[in-house]
Amino acid sequence: DSGTSWAKSEHEIAWEQFLIKKGINRTPAYPEGITARRLDREDKMIFKGDEFEITLDKQTGFIENWIYKGDKILEQGPQFNIWRAPLDNDAGGNPLNSSYLSRWNKKSLREVEWKVEDIQVTTYENFHWLVKVQGKGSAGKMKFDMEWLYRFFTNGEVELQVMMSRNDNLPLPKVGTEIHLPKGMDQLTWYGLG
Repeated sequence: DSGTSWAKSEHEIAWEQFLIKKGINRTPAYPEGITARRLDREDKMIFKGDEFEITLDKQTGFIENWIYKGDKILEQGPQFNIWRAPLDNDAGGNPLNSSYLSRWNKKSLREVEWKVEDIQVTTYENFHWLVKVQGKGSAGKMKFDMEWLYRFFTNGEVELQVMMSRNDNLPLPKVGTEIHLPKGMDQLTWYGLG
C-alpha cells in the first residue's frame, strides 16, 4: 500500500500519552489546633474556620459564597454545565438537519434545570465533612440523575466530585462545571487536560 496523496502508508497523524490511574483518596495534612464548625440554617449550610467561610445553598446544592483569609474567592458556582460554543464539525451533517448542533438545540441543552432532592452530611471526626447532594436535572426532554460529593476540610480546602447519568445517548457537547471568579482573580494555573 502506497498511502495517500498527502502521506505515505503508516504515517503517524497524531500521538499523545498520559497516565490514567485510579483516583487517590487523600487526607490533607493539618497543623495542630485547626478548628472549624458547621452551622445549619434553614436554607444554607455554613462551614467556618479560622481563615475561611464557605456557604452552601441547600436549594441549589451549589456553593454560593467562599471567603478565604478575608478575600472573596468565588462569585458563583461551581454549577453543572453541558454546553460549549459549537465547532464547525458540530454544525456539519446531512440535509435532514441531523447535525450534533441541531440535535443539541432541539434538546435545549443550553438551559439545564436542576432540582435538589436530598442533602446528606457526614462528619468525620474534626477534620472534614462529606456533603452528598442528590438531584435531578433536565434539558428539554433529556433527564439527568446527579450526585455532587463535596468534601469540606477544616483548613478551607474543598474537593468536589460530580457524577451524572442520563436517559439519552446523544453525545453531549461537554460535561463539566462552570465557576465564576471575582474580577481581581486574573492569575490562574490549570492542572489537567483540556
